[in-house]
Amino acid sequence: MAAFVFAHIHFLGSKFLFNYLLLGLLFPFATAILPLFLRVRDLE
Repeated sequence: MAAFVFAHIHFLGSKFLFNYLLLGLLFPFATAILPLFLRVRDLE
């Protein structure tokens, strides 16, 4: 559904929002949660 909006509706900041969404899809979740896991592991 987001692809339709980015392809057909042009609004202020659409390019920035598209790049932000694309970066979020390219960034793996495991990499984002790794620092949190290490901090919780060191609490014990």
